[in-house]
Amino acid sequence: MTLDLDFANVQAYPPSSHSGVILFRPKSQHKALLIDLLARLVPVLTRGSPERQLWIVENDRIRIRQ
Repeated sequence: MTLDLDFANVQAYPPSSHSGVILFRPKSQHKALLIDLLARLVPVLTRGSPERQLWIVENDRIRIRQ
C-alpha cells in the first residue's frame, strides 16, 4: 500500500513481477480522506486479492491493472 505514484508505472513495475501493489490516489493527503479510501477498499479485499496486480484506489473508483 502506497501513495507513491511511481508504482503506477507498469513498465518500471510490471504487476506480474511483484506480490501486488495498492496505490492510493486521493485528492489530498488529509487523514480523513485516506481513511475513507481505506474503508472503500476493505470490501473489495474480501472478494479478491491484489496479488500480481496493481490496484489504484481513487475517490470515485478502484482500477485494477494486471
